[in-house]
Amino acid sequence: MWPLPQLRTELVTIVLTPKTLTCGWIQQQKNARTFFAHTAQKQNLHTPHIHKKSATQPYILRAYEQTPLEQLQFAQGVLYNPTCIQKYIASFLQEHKLENAFIALSVSGDHILQRLITLGSAMPTQEQFPLPEKKNLRWDYRYLYPNQDGTFTFYFYGLPQELLLQYKLLAIATSLNLITITPSWATYLQLYKQLHGTTFSHSALAEAMNNIENIEQLISPEQLHNYCSLTMNTVPAPLKSLYWQENNQKLTTTDSAHETAQLACMLGLFITGNRL
Repeated sequence: MWPLPQLRTELVTIVLTPKTLTCGWIQQQKNARTFFAHTAQKQNLHTPHIHKKSATQPYILRAYEQTPLEQLQFAQGVLYNPTCIQKYIASFLQEHKLENAFIALSVSGDHILQRLITLGSAMPTQEQFPLPEKKNLRWDYRYLYPNQDGTFTFYFYGLPQELLLQYKLLAIATSLNLITITPSWATYLQLYKQLHGTTFSHSALAEAMNNIENIEQLISPEQLHNYCSLTMNTVPAPLKSLYWQENNQKLTTTDSAHETAQLACMLGLFITGNRL
């Protein structure tokens, strides 16, 4: 008999970009109450006020580590130095005793084919997506919002099979319990929907996306501060700056864009992984 190692119910998020590898350990607070999102005014739909019943945020970031990547380590979606990437991930898991945790991976970069596509049906077939490149991809799509002319907008994303395979091989080589691979774009959409709860609407999402320049701006620092707390003794200073300035005053929604994007991606990835 060869007993398998017991899987922990913990979920570790790994965000892989052309410049950084970020590992995060997020937990859902056991005593957190449900958060309610109020409908935002038209001029501020992309930064609604989040009201809560309790002072406890529903999620807590237990650990966070970001490692800069050199060009010869990861470029154009190719892991040129997978051994080094394995070392970074394994070190984080060992330090926090998370070797048997579930893993959710987010990737971003030009190697991912991403398009906003307008179609005449809200429930299209795969053949209706007019992209000849899709035959060489592992792809999926997500419905975003209706348009005033009666058409519908979808988020299409695809990854070449050979690149997807190398991420799977990385998981095997590092003994990762990998449960999902998703683009960072999708994590922001997932978090946006979670933040709005029962008040989420596709029409409001359309207006929110029209008011921003890039997808990272869909989530504000204020929303993250209300939704996720930090373990101050394990989180490095750059991420703490998202929450506190030197004079211990909370940051405004215009500060720490990079930290906001990283934490939002990890939190959206955590929510995605927990839904599987």
